[in-house]
Amino acid sequence: MPLKPMTYTTTLDAPLEATYQTVYDQQLKYFQHFDPSITELVPGEVIESQMRTKVQQEQVPTQVEVTAITADAAIETKVSYSQGEITVGYRFEAAESGTRVTYSELNSFNKNSLTTNFWFVGWLYTFMYKRNLKKRMAVIEQLALKAAK
Repeated sequence: MPLKPMTYTTTLDAPLEATYQTVYDQQLKYFQHFDPSITELVPGEVIESQMRTKVQQEQVPTQVEVTAITADAAIETKVSYSQGEITVGYRFEAAESGTRVTYSELNSFNKNSLTTNFWFVGWLYTFMYKRNLKKRMAVIEQLALKAAK
């Protein structure tokens, strides 16, 4: 049973270029935390890190790879770990009052039992996901507005 991508779309009152650059800078800082030699994000850039799983809340080794970068339009990464992969994407579009940002996550697991477990707790995770993304987008908006000045 394949999982559907979870998406969250909002319109931020910040210019598109500043919004994209804010997210790009945050992603770059994350990569630089694990590898200070990284100076820009390009497809194929990979780091090794530790992340907490969503369902079991265990720290696991992960590999994070930049899979796509399109200036002022999209940033996509893929997190690989022993139980599967998570594809994370940001899409940016000009909107009448700023920038429409769509954030998405697509989880895929390498065992059917893990997919089933995630499906059962998905309703709770979706609630937390949307609440946390609303907060994250507010921070991105404030940083982008500050950068645009």
